[in-house]
Amino acid sequence: MNIQHPPKFQEEYSAKGPALALLSNLGWSYLTPEASLIVRGNKPDQVLLSQILRQQLAKRTFTFAVRDYPLSDKSIDNLVAEVNSPALNEGLLTANERLYNHLMYGISVTEFIDGKKANPTIALIDWHNPTNNSYVFTEEFNVTRSIGI
Repeated sequence: MNIQHPPKFQEEYSAKGPALALLSNLGWSYLTPEASLIVRGNKPDQVLLSQILRQQLAKRTFTFAVRDYPLSDKSIDNLVAEVNSPALNEGLLTANERLYNHLMYGISVTEFIDGKKANPTIALIDWHNPTNNSYVFTEEFNVTRSIGI
């Protein structure tokens, strides 16, 4: 009697390995799962690589009265908080739409320059010059969430 066994698909070899290799070949920076936890502030309940986002936002500038200015620390804090805290209480669809719009179009912040108020929109992704973005990946990091019942 001929016993047939279903084929063994090992995600490690069939999907994950080639994906990691592809991203590496594209020039993306690899973080081990342990390093990604450190970049998340050693907070396993956080998904955002906030240290990397802060570094990237610190490079962003905005134009006001024909001059370029760096973002203030307060604006960087507000941008990170906005991305890190989606409005899940408004529903998953609304939260996803809001995050999509933030990624596509940026987020408005309030800055004060010489006592004058400026409200620039800061791009989280530089769509015009992709080399200004940070491309980082990791493999399978755990996210711990506490669910109130």
